[in-house]
Amino acid sequence: TFTAPVTGKYYFNVRITIAQIDHDGPAYYSVGRLITSNNEQYSGYSVMNFLDEEPEAFSYVVDATVDMDASDTAYAAWVISGSGASQEDVYDSGNVEFTSFGGVLLT
Repeated sequence: TFTAPVTGKYYFNVRITIAQIDHDGPAYYSVGRLITSNNEQYSGYSVMNFLDEEPEAFSYVVDATVDMDASDTAYAAWVISGSGASQEDVYDSGNVEFTSFGGVLLT
């Protein structure tokens, strides 16, 4: 969780790479999220409709510029829903090439 030290505009980039995505759930949906005290941005896909097969890994990327007050918070999350198997994992979570969270104060 990031806590804003000062009020301003912040740019955030989130990349969450998920392994072993279940393709067979009939209403399956997976979402990468950037959640702040004032807003939520997301990148989501209906896996069954978007992918023809189950990939080894798939990345969700969220870029956003958000207004934050001092002490507001921001964090990354990943959410799944639907009736697929519970087999997904964050892919190589120790490697920033696959999963990362970063931000910068713009003004």
